[in-house]
Amino acid sequence: KKLNLVKVVETATRTFVSLFDNPWQELEFTFVNVKDKVFTLEEDRHLLCWAHKYGYGQWDAVKMAIRRSPDFRFDYYLRSLPTDAIGKGCEHLM
Repeated sequence: KKLNLVKVVETATRTFVSLFDNPWQELEFTFVNVKDKVFTLEEDRHLLCWAHKYGYGQWDAVKMAIRRSPDFRFDYYLRSLPTDAIGKGCEHLM
């Protein structure tokens, strides 16, 4: 059951990301009634693209991508987040 859910989520993410020519810059989200939004639009965009690139559950790889990215060199909040918090953010977006 869980494996089927993961496959559905990955397929939906792949389809959504493929709608954009350059998802790293063009990806847009619509949030409704989100009071405790943790990440910015740019962070959300990169998290979803990395989750798509590395696959569902590969949150350590996403964390390493954040650390290597020049876009987030001075974003100490995002760079210091634990892996499970990054995973929660990615799951929420997916």
